[in-house]
Amino acid sequence: FHPFLAGFNPNDKNSAAHIQRMLDLNPGLWQGIGEVFTRHDDLTALTSGDTPRANNEAMTRIYHLAAENDLPVMLHSNITSKRERNPLYLAEVEQPLRNHPHTRFIWAHAGTSKEIHRHQVQMDFLLPTLTRLLEAYPNLYIDLSWSMLTPYLLDDAGKPRSQWVALVERFPDRFMLGSDVVGRFNKLGKEMRRFDPFLDALPEDVAHKVARDNFLAILPKPPRDGEAR
Repeated sequence: FHPFLAGFNPNDKNSAAHIQRMLDLNPGLWQGIGEVFTRHDDLTALTSGDTPRANNEAMTRIYHLAAENDLPVMLHSNITSKRERNPLYLAEVEQPLRNHPHTRFIWAHAGTSKEIHRHQVQMDFLLPTLTRLLEAYPNLYIDLSWSMLTPYLLDDAGKPRSQWVALVERFPDRFMLGSDVVGRFNKLGKEMRRFDPFLDALPEDVAHKVARDNFLAILPKPPRDGEAR
């Protein structure tokens, strides 16, 4: 069990102070920050005030805090809107990746969402964009949760797509599975089994990394004997 700290306002410049207070109250408990909702489908439009963005000043403070405390940040930031067939909002994610090289970022669903897919089905630019980002930013990790499974990892027949298998093989330490199950968890096992065809297409050692080891490796390193955390 590896709890991540969430539930704060990504536009509030006091959020970093709140997170630090929670870290101080429960030393050693929190092992990451997130999932932080920044730009997120219609939720963005329903949020009062400024649009939450991954590159705003409040989040910048949180990224610094995360690096100081060796905590990964799991970030939801849509790569585009429901209608634009280009990486419209990519700069909002790429700027933090570039400006905070010591912060480990887990990009939730690689900027995809079911709402985007309802309008666009598949974003042809996603694979080349991810390839470039993974080449450029060693602090970027990708969460392959449910909105990535189809239409990207598997085709309509449920077969693994060779281009995505090749991408994961090229960056075997940078991908991890996620369920995105919320509310009720009795279907968690069933949801995770949907990834089996894709995992089976990977070399065994890479499949183990994607299914389990990469997530564990991104967590804070335990203190050595005699070290304070």
